[in-house]
Amino acid sequence: MSSDRRGNHAAALTERELKILALLAEGQRLPEIARALGLTVRGFYGIRQLMFAKLGARTDSHAAAIGFRRGLLALDRRACDSR
Repeated sequence: MSSDRRGNHAAALTERELKILALLAEGQRLPEIARALGLTVRGFYGIRQLMFAKLGARTDSHAAAIGFRRGLLALDRRACDSR
């Protein structure tokens, strides 16, 4: 079974983890995300690793892809239409 299809068995993401996932998908840099959420970089990395474990993700881009597939993230069509 693919690691991104384990949604039924993975724990639900917290609001903070969903916010991190959304910011990663937008391409925000890790230190910027930590600062925006009032976290230390070390604290941010800990939360990020827990999120990866829940999603079965290996990288930031893999986590974002899983988020889109599971409907945790939505594509902003306006951004695509403006090109």
